[in-house]
Amino acid sequence: MILPRRTSTNDRFLGAAPATPCFVVAWTTGPDTTLDGVVRVAARRRASAGGWEEFDRWCDPRDGVERTLPGQDEWRARFGRAAEELANEPPARAAWEELRAFVGDSPLVVPDGASFRAWSAHLSGNARFDGPATSLSELAALLFPGKLAQRRENLLAVLVEPTHGTGTDAYGPADLELAIDELARRFLERDEGVLRIAVLALRHAWDGFGATDPEARSALGLALALVDRRALGSECAAQRSEPLGPLSALLATDAAIEDLIEDAEPRCTRELERWRDFEHLPADDPGAAPFHEDDARVLDDVFERRLPESFATPGSAPNDRAS
Repeated sequence: MILPRRTSTNDRFLGAAPATPCFVVAWTTGPDTTLDGVVRVAARRRASAGGWEEFDRWCDPRDGVERTLPGQDEWRARFGRAAEELANEPPARAAWEELRAFVGDSPLVVPDGASFRAWSAHLSGNARFDGPATSLSELAALLFPGKLAQRRENLLAVLVEPTHGTGTDAYGPADLELAIDELARRFLERDEGVLRIAVLALRHAWDGFGATDPEARSALGLALALVDRRALGSECAAQRSEPLGPLSALLATDAAIEDLIEDAEPRCTRELERWRDFEHLPADDPGAAPFHEDDARVLDDVFERRLPESFATPGSAPNDRAS
């Protein structure tokens, strides 16, 4: 078995910042590329001279064809525009070609990678985006495998509120940036020992991809750069004053990952400490357990007053004598 040569420095892994990523959001009427359509495509990235470069196109999800799409009567509530207001917009294929030209070879960040790739293949065939790409859902799967990662297209709604319009689904590129930043924040709040193990393991994966899957290597590098610099190139990063690069700093250790794993306390040890704060229950006793005084008073009230009142003849006083 031939292993890829491991580099002796971190210049390539989390060393230098990649090109400024482009955050892209596509509004669709549903997930099915055959039955549904694209309503709006928006993107933005940090300009080299400062400020923002932005792209925003409305589309006719019906592509100029007189037809009714599933959930069409909900479009105004979801997107802020009804079907008749979108009828004169250009077809999605034209907007998609403009988007590809806008993105160029910039790294691409989208809400859900699988969904975006499906729509891209549907609208532009074999024409692909040139730069490395990752997504919010893929980043969640990398950092938080489990319930959070399974939300996929709905993950934006779990992390942030829509601000790109009046509709309930009006999530824009800035919202995507904020969601990426929120995932990074949650991940970086973990114990330093856990983070150190995670970073070293991810570096091993990154090294391995160099010999087997360069595209996956680029995507992993982009995802980790977004975490290391907290949504690199976003408004979040621009407004942040604290130093960036917490993952890079964790690579300074010379400890082997096996030693770090041995020193790290598993979660079960912390759970044990937490449960020690609770009062211990007595051992199981086959005998009858005495009522608490408060419970005994409630029971007496039920049998001495409540039940007799329930069975008494209307207008007569209750009694406990059998008739």
